Amino acid sequence: MPLSEPKLWAVIRDRPLPFRRVPDVRADPPRVCASFADCVRRQGDWTDEAASRITAIYRQFLYLKAVSGQPITPSTCIDTAWHMHLEFKEDYAALCREVGRDIPHLVDLSYVELQRAYNRGHMLYSAEFGAPPARDLWPSGQDQTNAEWLWLMQMGGGLAIVLFTFAGVLTGAWLMAVPVLAVLAVIKHFAGKWGGNRPEQMSRCG
Repeated sequence: MPLSEPKLWAVIRDRPLPFRRVPDVRADPPRVCASFADCVRRQGDWTDEAASRITAIYRQFLYLKAVSGQPITPSTCIDTAWHMHLEFKEDYAALCREVGRDIPHLVDLSYVELQRAYNRGHMLYSAEFGAPPARDLWPSGQDQTNAEWLWLMQMGGGLAIVLFTFAGVLTGAWLMAVPVLAVLAVIKHFAGKWGGNRPEQMSRCG
C-alpha cells in the first residue's frame, strides 16, 4: 500500500537527527555516542538493535503526526526519542519548516484524549505502512488494556494474601484461611507471569 505522502516521508526518513557526543558508560564496551540512535540506547539502556528500531519507528511517528495534523500518543519508548529530539529546539523547528507543517508536542490531554490519540496513531500506522507497528515497540490499545488488567490481578492477589494472613493471625482461623490463601497465591503467580510489572506503554504526550 503506497504512502499517502511519499515526498513527506522521504524528507523525514532521510533527514539526519541531532545528537550529543556524550559518553555511554553502560555500553559494552563503553563509548561516546556517535548518532541519535546511540543516544537513544544510552537514554533507555537498550541494546543497539532496539535503539536502531526505536529510532526508525520514531521517524514513522513523526510522519504520522505530520500527515494527520491531530494528536497522536506514542508508546513510551517512542516518546523517549521524541523528548530527546525536542531538546534540540532549533533542529525540531527546522524539521517543521522543511515539511511545511507543525508537528506539535501536546501535554495537556485528558486520559480519554490520550487513549483516543494512541488508538488513532495505531490505526493510521496500519493505513500508511500496510501493517500494524511492532508490538514490542508500539503495542495496540488492546495489548495495553490486557497488560493493565493482569497487573491489577497480580497486585490485588498480593494485597489479598497480606490481608488474609493478617486476619488469620488476629483470629487464629488459619485452617479457614489456608484454601483462600492458596487460590490467591495461584492468581498472583500467573498474573505476575503473564502481566509482569505495571505497563508503561502509553506516554502522556500527544
